[in-house]
Amino acid sequence: MVLITSSTPASWPSSSPLRELLKMLVKSGNSEHESLNCSKVFIPSVFDNGSWQILEPIMFVEVTMPEEFHGTVIGQLNKRGGIITGTEGSEGWTTIYAEVPLNNMFGYAGELRSMTQGKGEFSMEYSRYSPCLPDVQEQLIRKYQEEMGILPDQKKKKN
Repeated sequence: MVLITSSTPASWPSSSPLRELLKMLVKSGNSEHESLNCSKVFIPSVFDNGSWQILEPIMFVEVTMPEEFHGTVIGQLNKRGGIITGTEGSEGWTTIYAEVPLNNMFGYAGELRSMTQGKGEFSMEYSRYSPCLPDVQEQLIRKYQEEMGILPDQKKKKN
């Protein structure tokens, strides 16, 4: 089996690496070189004409705080695109479990300290990859196109 990995051409919407794009079984008589040449024709066709999505890492987040801050912390996790998966409470403390996109977790430590008067703490670990929301995907593509100078032609405004 040959795993085809390739960096994306500049003409594609994002420069992100392709993850598990194509696995090919090399039949007897076919060399790895022949399979790679075939993929150079096949991969662009699939990417240009197929369905694809940009994936983002989703983190499993565990937040512990005094129970008086429970509602505020849940609200902030929701604002960050989090999905609450569970809560526990004991002796005046609450633990919230959630899944949140990694990109939305930047700056959370300081925000949590502010919300909980310095009493809250959190940990996070990788959970999985998930397709980006459509608006996030459009922002990523637009940013990449701006950086590469390949924005689609914009209509000129008439005065």
